[in-house]
Amino acid sequence: MIIKKLSAKFVLVLVAAVMSVTACKSMPEKMMGGGELAPWKGEWVTADAYNHDPSMEPVYTETAAMMPNYTTEGLKAAIDEMYYTPIVKAKFDGSNTVMFTIVDGKGKEVELKCTYMYKGKVEDKQYAGAMWDTFEAVKEVRGLESAKYMILMPPHGHGDGPMHWHGRFGRRSIESLLDGTNWPTYYSASMPKAAFLENTMGSIKMMPKFIQASPFADFSKHGKWMNSAAIYDNMSMEVQAVYKKLIEEFKGKNPKGGDFTKEDIIAEMKKSYGSGEDFSELEFITSKDKNEMVVYKDGKEIFRSSYKRVGASDSKPSLMAVAADKPNAGKFSLISFTGAHGNPLHIHLWYGADNAEMAALKIVPTVIPSDTSNDKIALRVEASCRRMLTNLIGK
Repeated sequence: MIIKKLSAKFVLVLVAAVMSVTACKSMPEKMMGGGELAPWKGEWVTADAYNHDPSMEPVYTETAAMMPNYTTEGLKAAIDEMYYTPIVKAKFDGSNTVMFTIVDGKGKEVELKCTYMYKGKVEDKQYAGAMWDTFEAVKEVRGLESAKYMILMPPHGHGDGPMHWHGRFGRRSIESLLDGTNWPTYYSASMPKAAFLENTMGSIKMMPKFIQASPFADFSKHGKWMNSAAIYDNMSMEVQAVYKKLIEEFKGKNPKGGDFTKEDIIAEMKKSYGSGEDFSELEFITSKDKNEMVVYKDGKEIFRSSYKRVGASDSKPSLMAVAADKPNAGKFSLISFTGAHGNPLHIHLWYGADNAEMAALKIVPTVIPSDTSNDKIALRVEASCRRMLTNLIGK
């Protein structure tokens, strides 16, 4: 059962506005048929099945008009991100073997079967008391790599609303799914299309209350972000120790002959992450519902503009895209961001005057919080340099 705190915060996004969230009905807690996946028995489809139904267009336009930091296409992208899942349909038979439907590279629906091992209950990191049931594939299934791990909340409903459940799927780890911020949602496959459309319409209308007013909100709370190109020139004891360690670890393995030098390693890293010539630091301003980015070079502000979230760029279709309100913003006109992730925390971003310029960018510009400790900087230097060196010598 999802607790009231969770339903008050999120469920209104996931169900129509007319639904009550004060009363929650849930599937029995006792497992049926002996399988941990028994509570999900039935056939289910993803909640975003009708997000792009033509009848939703007026609702998107009307709702985006109330969200100054989003275009209509940007709102669509934000909603798609919230509900995104690689699994479009799921059939549970009461056992721990599930039949999933995915969409392949040709746009064709494909059914694939996978058996899961139960890994236990884990509390949600954001909502105290909300529990996920966690699972890992017994054997990885070709085509279902993106569902090697899954975390699920049992089917439940709110008031007179339809039964539904939430699930996240991924290939990395259960922990990475627990860090997620999206809420893929599934409804019974037998739910009439009219009910789906009503549900979808209500959810879209609720978005101004639940989507962050400022798309940069998750970035701004960490203060300024420095170009990671600078971390490889960091002269701290911690970082210098990393270079000594790597030089010894890869001793005699330089494809050019002999040992790698620190200068060799730094030069290779800057081929990937750039030299930092475009900017030294970024700052994101979101107070009073602003959505601004400030660009600094060697401590001086060189650019500032407000941004709107727009539809995803052609070259980075899975990332959040923003467009500058400032005319003639040059290379900072269009930017695609990953979310903040990893340890130490970092963001990758691609930018350009237009989609073509962004697509032509050969480096992977990356930023980390400017107040990141030398210990954490050393961790990132070690991990990224070791990965580069391993690839370079062809291991």
